[in-house]
Amino acid sequence: MKVALAALIAAAVLLFSRAALCEEDALLSRYGFSLTAGAGVTGFVDTDMREATDPGGTWDVRVAGGTRLPVAFEAAYVGSAQSIDALGLDSDAVLVGTGLEGAVRVDLLPFEANPYVVAGAGWTRYELANTETNTSSVNRRDDVLTLSFAVGADVHVGRLLLDARAVMRPTFDNELLPDSAEPGNRTRLDSLSLLVRGGFEL
Repeated sequence: MKVALAALIAAAVLLFSRAALCEEDALLSRYGFSLTAGAGVTGFVDTDMREATDPGGTWDVRVAGGTRLPVAFEAAYVGSAQSIDALGLDSDAVLVGTGLEGAVRVDLLPFEANPYVVAGAGWTRYELANTETNTSSVNRRDDVLTLSFAVGADVHVGRLLLDARAVMRPTFDNELLPDSAEPGNRTRLDSLSLLVRGGFEL
């Protein structure tokens, strides 16, 4: 359901983007505001989490203010879904992530094709889906605090905006999976994601 919703949002953004590209009117603000949606691939960095999960899909819907300035501010909904395998879990279990984050983006070059860096923070809830029973050591739900660090580039074609970025998200307060090697410790849920997005500027 969440994947379908994200696909519908992305389709709507692309339709609006096409219409925006055909318009020759100036931006509503000289500072620039944007709405983008996209998808990509994500995976965990921790060895134990990589062994328990496969790389999966990730998606986001992102609004930004100041897209025509050297420094912009972003707010986003971020989602993910990965298969997870552990003794005591159903074979088709899925680990679903749902989160919110805010970030500051710094543009590196004032060109139409613009590289940038991003730093931010947020919250993500990881939940097990497709599990009738759970007798494993994996907790059914975990809320974690996140930091986000990204590098990317966007291209402006009229009011159409195309974007690609790589995102590293360290996490804190991890309680999803215990570390069997050191009782009392918890396996970290740090992740690395690659995304492409499309949208438009207002």
